[in-house]
Amino acid sequence: MGAYDLYPGASIVVDLGTATVFDVISAKGEYLGGAIARAWPSHRRALLERGGAALSRAGSAPFGHRRSMVESIQSGVLYGFAAQVDGMIERILEELGEATVIATAPGGLIAPHTKHVQHVERG
Repeated sequence: MGAYDLYPGASIVVDLGTATVFDVISAKGEYLGGAIARAWPSHRRALLERGGAALSRAGSAPFGHRRSMVESIQSGVLYGFAAQVDGMIERILEELGEATVIATAPGGLIAPHTKHVQHVERG
């Protein structure tokens, strides 16, 4: 409900913590529900478990001219996760209509690569 205090009106709060949690607040400040998806770090971990030693160096990096497998994985993990966040937000917006979209926690890493996150709150 802190989102409503900061940004009165309808909002979607994307908590990028232990899990990726999407909470939806109505224009009247009512909690409407949400969705829970995989956490940001688990995407990278899943690749590491299946991809072998070469992938252990893969972190996350913006897209560019990727030449190595590690750089390609970095790009895929970052943009794939940002696409997941955007996809969920788009589905919620279809039902809710216009809303302010706020990310929390490590959202500052993902938010610049999304289409819909407008604010990042670190508190």
